[in-house]
Amino acid sequence: MIISARTKTFLRLIHKYIGFIFSIFILVLTVTGIMLLYPEQFKLNNTYVSNSYFLKKYNMLSTEDVKKIGKKNDEIILIEKSLYFKNTFIEKFELDIKSGFYNRKSNTLGVILGKKIYFFFLKDIKNEIEVIDIIEKELDEEILKVGEDNNKRLILKTERSLYSIIENEVVKTNNQSEVKWMKDGKPSLAKAKSYLETHQGKGIPLHRIITEVHNGKIMGSFLSYIFFLTSISLLFLIISSFFFGINIKRDKK
Repeated sequence: MIISARTKTFLRLIHKYIGFIFSIFILVLTVTGIMLLYPEQFKLNNTYVSNSYFLKKYNMLSTEDVKKIGKKNDEIILIEKSLYFKNTFIEKFELDIKSGFYNRKSNTLGVILGKKIYFFFLKDIKNEIEVIDIIEKELDEEILKVGEDNNKRLILKTERSLYSIIENEVVKTNNQSEVKWMKDGKPSLAKAKSYLETHQGKGIPLHRIITEVHNGKIMGSFLSYIFFLTSISLLFLIISSFFFGINIKRDKK
């Protein structure tokens, strides 16, 4: 096929600018394509990303979502509506958890939800915590605050009354001493990461991220469209290079 000098110049110009504009996207497609061809060599299936940006992007929780409830020394961890105690999953609740407490004497974990209080009776079996019984108590009013008085008794505050928990029983009280109300806290970063891994796994597999970078889905339909145009541009670059090669040989003859 013989093409004019003017057409050649135009094609070379288009070839140059298309190659320049889409070069970065072609590079991304090439690199990610190679990585997906050799996932074992690049450890794509054994590497996990726990960066907060990626976790939120894939609708997963981050360490910011890990809360510590109850007393300062009680390792009661709340992740959304799932409750953990000393690295052990206890229960997932439908209602929001107000607070929690742990009674070392009776080895009982208490959980407060609205008007209800659940007592989880625990037992250490072969260095693992197991729930052997659950008792539910319900008040007429919603519990607003949970605290501890000067005698280390647990105090529950409703709109009109105060209650105390004595040996896993909820008793109305006229407590006059100062009460230190509990607030949700944050575990250490190491603890938060450990519980988060127990709750939802190690993070996002690198294989999934590379796959979505390769097909453009990681940034929505816009990047997918750009990659589609990149593929079309690559076809044009190949075809135009082919025509240039044929005409160079003919010009030499």
